[in-house]
Formats: sequence, C-alpha cells, structure tokens
Amino acid sequence: MNIWQVPEIATVYWAVAGFALGWLGLIAFDLTTPYNLRDELKEKNPAIGIVMAGLMFSIGLIIHSSMLYTDTLINAAKYAGIGITLNIVFYHMTNLITPGWNLHKAIDNHNQGAAWFVFGLFVLVGYVVSGAIS
Repeated sequence: MNIWQVPEIATVYWAVAGFALGWLGLIAFDLTTPYNLRDELKEKNPAIGIVMAGLMFSIGLIIHSSMLYTDTLINAAKYAGIGITLNIVFYHMTNLITPGWNLHKAIDNHNQGAAWFVFGLFVLVGYVVSGAIS
C-alpha cells in the first residue's frame, strides 16, 4: 500500500503544504508593500488582518483546485505561486490606477473599507486562477 493514498496522511500532507504556501504568500506580500504586516498587527490594525485573510483565502482556493484537478504538490506550488504573484501585481496595479487615493496609506490608516476591497480583489484572483486550473 502506498502511504500517500491513506486519506488521513494525505490530509495532513496537503494541510501542511497549504499552510506553508499561505505563509510564503504572506511573506512575498509583506516584502512588496511599504508596511510591515507583523508591526501592523501589533498596532492592532484591523485593516491589515482583513487584507491578510483575503490573501490566505485566495491561496486556499487555488490549492483546493490544485488538489482536485492536478493532485501533485508541485502543481499546487506552481499554481499557488502564480496566484500569489497575480495577487501582488493586481494589488499594486489597483494602487496605481486609482488616482487621488493611495491604497497603501488607506490600509496603514486602518481603513477597513479599503481592506475589504483588497479582500475582494484577492478572492477574485483566487477564483479566476482556481477556475483556470479546472
């Protein structure tokens, strides 16, 4: 019997992979934005928590589709990488194409409306990449 075909072991395997890929996404996002996620959380900035939740949700959707349709960790990591990159690119594009409004400053100023907007943007990317996989 192949150990990876045991449902309980496969569940733990995919959960650990999803957790690691989610954190890689957060680290990549943190490195490309002007604020520090950890510092913002220490300051009790609810907006940054909403943004982080959206990114994790997006990555989770992508990994879910990878599990269903490709069934390999390499493919899950590849598609998660694409999703992380698209989330970051679209976040920065949105900041650039909205003149008179700075998304970075809005999030830094605890603007929950801006944070929910970013959450929605991340969910959009997650669903689109997830759909492309299937």
